[in-house]
Amino acid sequence: MGWCNMVRGPCKGNKCDFWARAKLKKMTVEDIVQRIQDSVAECDSSNGKELEDAIEDFWTAFGIKDMDVLREEDMSLFSKIQEAEEQVRA
Repeated sequence: MGWCNMVRGPCKGNKCDFWARAKLKKMTVEDIVQRIQDSVAECDSSNGKELEDAIEDFWTAFGIKDMDVLREEDMSLFSKIQEAEEQVRA
């Protein structure tokens, strides 16, 4: 793979989520919670979609490719995501 000037490291190709991470870093936890809540508003038992699945679908649609890799590479951002998810579940 080539070199990516944006991440100053090896290019991740289809697994790149640089812009999603950049957007998340600029957002407050409250903004993230609101976006998740808006996204999962249609989540109810009548359509068979569970909250956890809806949250996972939100992150995929947002552009996060692999939450495990994000946790390893940027723990502070992962903590921010966890805090937002906890507030949504509450």
